[in-house]
Amino acid sequence: MKLFEFIFAICRKFPGGGLLLRMIYSFECDKKAIIGKDVKFLHRGFGTVISARAIIGNNVQIQHHY
Repeated sequence: MKLFEFIFAICRKFPGGGLLLRMIYSFECDKKAIIGKDVKFLHRGFGTVISARAIIGNNVQIQHHY
């Protein structure tokens, strides 16, 4: 899970970084999405899509099937 969080942090800072997350985890997150600090994807973001209009607060845990 640490690998996903590391790649996610890098991808949010650099353009084009989302391709790696798309290839490995089928994870898509638009650069325009507002994401707070300490957001955790407990299932490594498998198949997750976050739209450009999404606003996710601080200290949020996102997990599928809950």
